[in-house]
Amino acid sequence: MVSFWAADLERGGHGRIQRKQAGPAPRCALKSFSLSQLEEHLAHCVAEAAQKGGPEAEVKVKEASDAIARLVRS
Repeated sequence: MVSFWAADLERGGHGRIQRKQAGPAPRCALKSFSLSQLEEHLAHCVAEAAQKGGPEAEVKVKEASDAIARLVRS
């Protein structure tokens, strides 16, 4: 059986080893993990900062917005 990492590499031109692009299963797993991390961040960090208000709340909301944008683009 070929390991995941060995299957991730293939020979390119002139003997170079090139990294193959991840298939749908690893991307789906990574997206699912990212979403769960974002949900946890929203439920705890962002909610707590929003209750306290002030500049920290703005920073946490911006972090969450940036994370959502990255998730949508991927």
